[in-house]
Parts: sequence; structure tokens; C-alpha cells
Amino acid sequence: MAASMLQKFQGTLVGAIVGDCIGSVFEGLSWASVVGTEKVVKLVEKIEDDHKNSEEGTAKKQKKDFYEFTDDSAMARSVAKSLIQNNGLDVKDMAKRFTREYLRESDRGYGGSVTTVFHALADSNYEDVFQPAKDQFEGQGSYGNGGSMRICPAGLFAEKKNLDFNQLRDLTEKITLLTHSHVQAIHGAILQSYAVQLALRTTTLDIDSFLQELISKMQVLEQEALQEKQKRKAEMAEKEEQVEAAEKSESKSEEEEKEPDYPYCAKLAKIRDFVRREELPDPNEIRDELGVYIAALDSVPAAIYCFLRASKPIEELKDRNAFERTIMYAISLGGDTDTVATMAGSIAGAHYGLDLIPSSWQLCCEGRLDAMKDAEQLFNLT
Repeated sequence: MAASMLQKFQGTLVGAIVGDCIGSVFEGLSWASVVGTEKVVKLVEKIEDDHKNSEEGTAKKQKKDFYEFTDDSAMARSVAKSLIQNNGLDVKDMAKRFTREYLRESDRGYGGSVTTVFHALADSNYEDVFQPAKDQFEGQGSYGNGGSMRICPAGLFAEKKNLDFNQLRDLTEKITLLTHSHVQAIHGAILQSYAVQLALRTTTLDIDSFLQELISKMQVLEQEALQEKQKRKAEMAEKEEQVEAAEKSESKSEEEEKEPDYPYCAKLAKIRDFVRREELPDPNEIRDELGVYIAALDSVPAAIYCFLRASKPIEELKDRNAFERTIMYAISLGGDTDTVATMAGSIAGAHYGLDLIPSSWQLCCEGRLDAMKDAEQLFNLT
């Protein structure tokens, strides 16, 4: 039986929490190598055994583990609550929520660059909420996945308000620009939020159709970005008096030419290749081709891949449902495990709904009840 839309909203936010909390156990321990399914299965079985023992009353003195959420969920909660409170986007309110949440609990694993943004926002009394992020990395802005990891409530809001892609794009871009202004960070967040919205709307998953829809939207974004890049390059070439700057620009352009002009489209095409294979790809190939790291370009595609590949059987996880496979497979690849798993979990939760998320997993994760409440309030917006 297909999940109701309310169950899908709940599944999105609870799926994100579960991916973050369980994924955080391995985050930082596996940057250089894969985690592997065996270790993930062992952890999940412990979670499930603790839950079973607790229900049967056999866990007498042993307190079951409780897994805390990271900055991923802390910021996603702020996105959700701001959209709910304002019934729309108020960037100053959202910036204040991000900053106050960080100052209240700074030990959630925030990256150094984003904490600089928060302090600058507070020091400036939120005069221009976008400027501190623009100032990062000599004006280039961060290309990290911080915008993508928190964006799933925007996909829910867009679906509830029946926003089209351009409206979702605008909403997502503004939320992302509060901390990340690099085009790859913005595009990654848009891809992630649209994947959530598309999963909400999908009843029967057709992998090729799902990917083609994502590619069609990203082609437009990346073509615009390429044209803008070419325009800037031409303008620099015209400024003969800035020879030194032009030489630096040319040098940088040569370096950038090593990357595809349509980087997200290229990775989405690679996902299609991977999911069409009969055998599960080697995890190191996934890490090399898609990435599982802190850059948006090196993590959002991996999250989408894990959701799509886990919709099919995986031998090492043969007794698991599709949501469970998504989270466990995402974590098994290593790298930025909490963020890849939270993004994959939000897409999977949006498609499968709350019922496929094991209760034992939910109960061991901090923030589950708040996620349920936020999902219901987003669903009930008018």
C-alpha cells in the first residue's frame, strides 16, 4: 500500500534524522577508506537487539545507546521551523535561527568556515545576511555540502505550496546563500531539494525516469552557470590594464577546464551507469567517481545514487527493506557518512514514507519527535 503524503512528509524528516544520527557513528573514522557493510550491519543489529531487549524487559541495567544528531540536523530543524513560523521564507529570521542554534550548542560538529559566518552575522546584527558567506574563501564562497545537508524541509514546503521548479530553485538558493555562495554548493542544494520533491511525487520508482528528470533540470542550471563563467572570462580579457589579474584568471580557467562544463549532469549520468550494472560497483569506484566527501559535488550525487541503487536488492543487505538498504549502503561507503546518509535518508523517506523506517532506529535517534512535529506542521500549512 502506497504511503500517504503525510507519511511521506514524516518519512522525509525522520529519514534525515536517522541517517544523520546513525551515520555520525562512522563520520570521521573512514575518510580514507570504506566502512563496509559488515560494520554497519553490526551496529544496526546492536540497535535492534537493544530495542528488542528493552521491549522484553531483559535490558535490566544496561542503558541502550542514544545517538545524537549533528550540525546537519541542527540546521535542517532551523530551516523547517523558520518556514513554518513565517509560512514562507524570511532570510533574516532563518539566519538568526542558524546563529542562535550554533551559539547555544556549538559542539554539533559545525565546520570552521560556517562558524565564521555565524559570528559575522551576529556581529553585524544581521544587517546583510548574505554578505558574510560571500566573503568566504577570497570572495569565491564555500562549495561545501552545508546547504544541501539541511535543505530537505524546503522540498516539503515546495510540495505543500505547489511550487514549480523555478520557485523551488529560488527558495533553495536563498536558503543556501546564507552560508554557501559558490555555484556548486547552490546547485547541489537545488538538486537535493528537487530530488526530495520528486520522491514525494513518485509512487512507482522508475530509475531512468527519475534520473532523466533530475538531469533535465540540472542541464538548465549548469548551462546558465557556464554562460555566466564565459561572460566573466570575456570581461576580464577586455581589461588590458589588469594584465596580472587576467593572467591569474587564465591560469585558474585552465585548471577549471579539467572539470566538465556540466559537472552535476556528468555525475548523474555516471549514476545511471552504476545502477544499470547487474553487480554492485566496487565501493572505491563509487568514492572515486561520485565522491563521499564534504564538497556538495562530491556528496549529493552519492546520496541520490544510494537511494536509487538501494531500491534494488543488495546481496549483503538481502533481509532489509529499501529504506534500510539506503541508509546502510550510504554509510558503508565511508567518507562524510552522516551527511550522505542524511541526504539519502530524506529522499528515501520522501518516497517510501514513515512506515518503512524501523521503530528501533527511530527510537535510538535524538530529535525524532521534533522531526515528526515539524513534518506535520509543514504538511498542515495553508
